[in-house]
Amino acid sequence: MARILIVDDDPTLLQMVKIMVEREGHQAILAEDGLEGEKLAKSHIPDLVILDVMMPKMSGYDVVKALRADPRTSKIPILILTARAQPMDEQMAIEVGADSYLAKPVTSRELIEKVDKLLSSAAPLPFVKGEGLLPLVTVLGLRGGVGATTVAVNLALALMAHKHRVCLVDLAANCGHVALQFRMTPTATWADLTDVPDDSAVDGVLTSHPSGLSILAAPPIPSTKPPPPHVIDRALALIAGKFDRIVVDAPELNDAVAATLEKSSSVIIVLGDDLASVQTTGGLLRELKGMGVNMDRVKLVLNHVRADKIIPPASIQKALGRHLDVELPYDPAQSVAVGRGTPLIMSQPRSPFVQGILYLSRML
Repeated sequence: MARILIVDDDPTLLQMVKIMVEREGHQAILAEDGLEGEKLAKSHIPDLVILDVMMPKMSGYDVVKALRADPRTSKIPILILTARAQPMDEQMAIEVGADSYLAKPVTSRELIEKVDKLLSSAAPLPFVKGEGLLPLVTVLGLRGGVGATTVAVNLALALMAHKHRVCLVDLAANCGHVALQFRMTPTATWADLTDVPDDSAVDGVLTSHPSGLSILAAPPIPSTKPPPPHVIDRALALIAGKFDRIVVDAPELNDAVAATLEKSSSVIIVLGDDLASVQTTGGLLRELKGMGVNMDRVKLVLNHVRADKIIPPASIQKALGRHLDVELPYDPAQSVAVGRGTPLIMSQPRSPFVQGILYLSRML
């Protein structure tokens, strides 16, 4: 799901494009002239702008120039959608800073293909170094069955699609499933790390996947205790020196995960739409706040693991007192992807689930 700003002075076309993008699970923000479009882009920071050219108050070209001049909006993909269909019009759109161009009239398939391409190629937000922070994304899912490992695996691959060097770390103390989702049998895990690991020790426990992803796996059998916090803390610091991003799958809140949260630039909580999951998430949010975690770095991801929706998203947001950052739709192909060892982002890159993961990756 992505937030898409649509700017056009034709009310009929505005509604038609709105329907097209919402059918794909995206959220549409509408503006009826260029000036309103510029204001909404800077206040809402959408993931994509679809923009007409000939409009009152401010032309589409001037909107593009204004957005490119503002650091907050300079990297937003912009698609020009206009009735001006001459080659010089397309050249002008690109010259002022638009990313792509379509001439009206346009079919739903043409538009969505262009939208998907622009969203997939959009760069995620750059990691900004803070005091004590690492380029580390911790994925928490304390309620079993919500698909947190699936989110972590697909998210790591999504970050790789943005040309990042990525390491995926499985901190499960009770039969980690990250390697299972790739149908891999690692020869080493975090349990093989020395008490004071160095670069060579960390290199020795990393497993490489053909995609280029590196994995620090968890023991395949239940461990008697979680990994020592000081060992994981040291290992993550060393890994951060070798990779652009680290994604941690953290299925429980133990001391090692608590130490990881302190260094995380982003924390993702994965929840389901059942009562137990919502209740657990509410308790987790309170626990993280009590631990001193910066709640602005926390993202809520609602992952539908069944076709039926038990609790509406609006009710979940009201119960938690927070908005949901991403809603991932149910995809029946997910179980097949896990069984084959090919995560959905590799086997079904155009699926709505994958589009939601790509949207999440751009937020981090």
